[in-house]
Amino acid sequence: MGGDDDQGGRHKVELPDGRTVVAVSEDDCRFAWDEIFQQHSYREAARLVRPGGAVVDVGAHLGLSSRYFLEHTPADVILACEPASATFACLVANVAGADRIRPMRLALGRRNGTGRLTYYPDAPTQSGLYADPTRDEATTVAYLEHQGYRPREARFLAAGIHEGQAEQVEVLTLSELLERCCVGRVDLVKIDVERSELDVLDGIDQGDWHRIGALVVEVHDVDGRLARCRDLLAGHGLRVRTWQEPWLAGSELHSALAVRP
Repeated sequence: MGGDDDQGGRHKVELPDGRTVVAVSEDDCRFAWDEIFQQHSYREAARLVRPGGAVVDVGAHLGLSSRYFLEHTPADVILACEPASATFACLVANVAGADRIRPMRLALGRRNGTGRLTYYPDAPTQSGLYADPTRDEATTVAYLEHQGYRPREARFLAAGIHEGQAEQVEVLTLSELLERCCVGRVDLVKIDVERSELDVLDGIDQGDWHRIGALVVEVHDVDGRLARCRDLLAGHGLRVRTWQEPWLAGSELHSALAVRP
């Protein structure tokens, strides 16, 4: 059930497992919780993390993925990167007291600087530097149809939730982030950045790839992006497996897991 709004437009959401989190959109929060904690979308990747390693959570959203890594890995540190100001405020509240999680308000990309992020208040998980309302609505409709809604119902529910607000955000390369945070070994990089995934990968310096043990990446397969991601990862010596979750069939969303042998 939803809780009371605070002055920032956030409200408390009680999730089915008993935990209470802070979110801007309750529906968006429940979708993320189900994917992470019910479907265990990061379970296989989490098993690759060893004691003493680090996890970089790129596109940490509300902090649910970071909490999952906190609860299911022995990582020493989890760098939780989220650029949208409203979502970042929720992340900070949701990881309060978790000393191993370091919230950082920034996006990752192919070079250091700033970027223009489009934030969807009604669909925060789909916000990003390359937001595309038409494509994002199509993804939502495909998901709703797999949940049992008829096409007309799905289009009705998705209508209007991708009205964006622009904000300037800091952008760092992954290599710069690791240097600033004095991180050595990275057991896992999780990337969920709504069409910026190639930018994040391009921001890894050639000399830093050997430090990364595994990556789990959500890929928007537009203009051959899935094949490009797969080739880039394989070119750096990682074994790559790609798939599409059943509830996302018909959408552009795919997943990739790349593991260093």
